[in-house]
Amino acid sequence: MAQIRDIIQNTRRSLTSYWKKTLEQRLVNGAGSRFNIASAEELERLLLELDWLEYNHPSIKAPARGYKASLPPSVKAWLGVVRLDSLDSETRVKLDDRKGTSKVSALVEQSSVNAELLEVDYVVLLVGPHPEDPGLEVVWTFHPGPPIRPSEVPASSELVNKVITAREALELGLEWAKLVDKF
Repeated sequence: MAQIRDIIQNTRRSLTSYWKKTLEQRLVNGAGSRFNIASAEELERLLLELDWLEYNHPSIKAPARGYKASLPPSVKAWLGVVRLDSLDSETRVKLDDRKGTSKVSALVEQSSVNAELLEVDYVVLLVGPHPEDPGLEVVWTFHPGPPIRPSEVPASSELVNKVITAREALELGLEWAKLVDKF
């Protein structure tokens, strides 16, 4: 779909740092949901080549619009998130804003929760208006597997990189944690 290629190009040009961080987070050694791809350039090339279809899902809220594409058999991808309310309340989680969204996400070490990454065969891409130029559409995020509601917890110097319990993360209003090897 040419429209998605244009939106990816818009994102690369106007949100260069954010786009790079988003790609890096989805690499094989990234955080949360990821692909068996080792370079940001290779992952971007894949996204540009996929056949995208419009995709509606209850977790996609306007003004965001969703797109979905099947992955070729050579590409492996995993859903790498876990519900915080499924964890022991004292599980340690780290608050993070590695993409610079001004919202914190929770990270949990995969080995501490014995969670498995679930293999999926598709990718979802969410697009919407540029934060400073609403007439320009950009990629908000993309990931293997179904969309989840994003964090609305504001990032602050007191929260970013803080290690808290799953119970405290839930009390802040977080619902999900990204699985990581180590934080």
